[in-house]
Amino acid sequence: MNFHLKINDKSIFFFGTFIFAILFSIYETPWGLMDDYKNVILIKEVLENPLQAYLQFTSDRVFISGMFQPFYLPQMFFQYYPGVIFDPIITFSINAFIVFFIHYYLFKSFEKIIKIDYKVSLFIFLIWPYTYDLFLHPSLQEKYIFLFFGFLLREILKSKPSTLKIILISFLLPLIKLQGAIFIGYIFLLYLYTKQRYLLISTISFSLAIAIQGYIIFFLDTDYFVYDSNVEKMFNNIGNIANLIFLSIILSTVLISLKDLNSKSVHLLGLSFSAILLVIIYSNWNIYGYLLASYSFLISIFLSYLAAKTFSQLSSRKLKSIFISILLVISLISAFLFLIPRLERWQQITSVNNELEQKLDQSVYYCAQEGTKWLNQIKGNKNNIQYVNNYKEINEKVFYFINDSFQCDYFTKELSENCVGDNYINTTSQKFYLIKYTCLK
Repeated sequence: MNFHLKINDKSIFFFGTFIFAILFSIYETPWGLMDDYKNVILIKEVLENPLQAYLQFTSDRVFISGMFQPFYLPQMFFQYYPGVIFDPIITFSINAFIVFFIHYYLFKSFEKIIKIDYKVSLFIFLIWPYTYDLFLHPSLQEKYIFLFFGFLLREILKSKPSTLKIILISFLLPLIKLQGAIFIGYIFLLYLYTKQRYLLISTISFSLAIAIQGYIIFFLDTDYFVYDSNVEKMFNNIGNIANLIFLSIILSTVLISLKDLNSKSVHLLGLSFSAILLVIIYSNWNIYGYLLASYSFLISIFLSYLAAKTFSQLSSRKLKSIFISILLVISLISAFLFLIPRLERWQQITSVNNELEQKLDQSVYYCAQEGTKWLNQIKGNKNNIQYVNNYKEINEKVFYFINDSFQCDYFTKELSENCVGDNYINTTSQKFYLIKYTCLK
């Protein structure tokens, strides 16, 4: 029995990585459409001239994209280079290990403060549908802000914390990605409660890094990370079902924490404050599924805390075991509904790439801007794929369209109402496919 618990608590992320590696092998994982092709191309540039590639990439991120991300290129190289040498499966397997480890590390950091169960937290982490974006997009930097926050939390909890380490980590967090700035809320609330000097210094360090990012976002003329907010947009984004679920979880955590206010609950209130700041950041930009994946780390802590508070009132171990079993079953269902379709889509991306190696007789369109950009850079592609945002932007009567169930559902509906597609495509089983349409215009 003790051996079983040891495996679950200390080594389960190895088992999780193994399962994902098997799935990646079964589905013959290719490079995907989100940053992967770009990063694979950058590998060659880094190998030829590392310093020049780093300076050019970082400069482009600042003055073109509008975000200072000094650690993005090293992260990309570390994660993608093994896959370039051997097979994409290696890159995605390494990423799976990183995701499982970060969740484990963050959990163990909070376990020092509150009594929570790792199995409960892990299954909740895997139930959240957007979590699988973390596994399928190695380029996502959001996961690393939770790793560094774990570093910061463990340093703060030491009997003699290092002020230098706290200053350094606090400064680096918003520079990993802007979302790292949310933890200033956690630190500041903790400072108000404890009045510890190093927490005040940490807040100042956070503020300096946020000021750097803020200057780039608000004062440089860039074309990607553009702050374009208004009340209507923010209201609509907050009304997104994922945000509403997340906010209800945050509110429940806050209410329970306030009910028994002490040094432990202050940490949860601080984390809740940071979670609200994350919602505000996203609501002032755009709601993308891969960004909502960030919520999974926080949700797994909040709900495991709420579960622990519930079961602390009950003496039945059997009831708790049943609850954990139910969570396991739901997490497996979630994987079947949200992971497997993505893996199937991966396989079909390879098929489309093969079709694009032949020069097609009509124009080709796709509804994803970044996907269009990198599909055009794939070696062997003999077609110029054009990005379109809606059906009315297409002027031809006959054309090819890349249907993508994860990004183009609205577009596919418009096409089916106005056009006739080739009948040989089995659209019920296809997630990503190329089809020729003839429209009545």
